[in-house]
Amino acid sequence: MKKEIYFKSEESVTNPHRYIIKLDFEKFPDISTSGSFGILPARLMGLSYAQYLRMCRDECGAEIIGKNCLYPTAYFKAGKQLNTLLTILNGRMNCVIFDNSDMGENNK
Repeated sequence: MKKEIYFKSEESVTNPHRYIIKLDFEKFPDISTSGSFGILPARLMGLSYAQYLRMCRDECGAEIIGKNCLYPTAYFKAGKQLNTLLTILNGRMNCVIFDNSDMGENNK
């Protein structure tokens, strides 16, 4: 099974030297939502969005910006903690994609 990179870090335009986690939409050309794709990492971790943000802050040293906003955002410093989180998220997403593609094969 080929391991894909679904999540990557991208330097923030509004907060220099800080990075946000972005989903690579080229890997998902046919999906849409009425909500935010920003909660996908939380769901992959089995957490609510608030719990995910606290985990990012407490375990990965992220700064949470956007208090009282609909979707506050975690801003990370470049480094090992961010890379570890990206590795975990990509690993879990690869498992989800693999499981879903396997189900499709069994239903033919």
